[in-house]
Amino acid sequence: MKHILVLLISLSILSCESKEQKKERILKEFEKEAKALRNNQIDFSFNARPRYFSAKTINGTVFNSQNYKDKNLVVFIYDKSYLKKSESYDMAEEFNALYTKYKNDAYFIGIVEGFIEDEKELKDYLSHSHVLFEQIDNTKSYSKSEKINYPGAEPNVIKLWI
Repeated sequence: MKHILVLLISLSILSCESKEQKKERILKEFEKEAKALRNNQIDFSFNARPRYFSAKTINGTVFNSQNYKDKNLVVFIYDKSYLKKSESYDMAEEFNALYTKYKNDAYFIGIVEGFIEDEKELKDYLSHSHVLFEQIDNTKSYSKSEKINYPGAEPNVIKLWI
């Protein structure tokens, strides 16, 4: 009986250590994500000059806003649900019309927002839209956080950066 008690006590001590290590690991991951968010924080408020940011697009290329310095850059921020055509609204068609009309005068980038259960869900939304310009996946899920942070900007707002 003493051996069983000693074994149980030993196992509980070992599990406490692993909980502390897990807690420390999670804290370090959180600090790393918070630092990345601060680095990619963009101010889209009126008359603000947004800080440069970079992120990987859905197609795998790296978008860097610094490459568009002194150029017209249109940034669309929208929820993933708008990628699917509804009975009354087709966002992709509207964006593509603007892109087609102004693609010689400005550069375009889309930032997809929202919560997803998994990557398959996002791929499903993307398969329903055929946006002609590059998009950045800024969705979040249980296993990932947003890549870009812009306080004060509301989704579905068109921002023009000149």
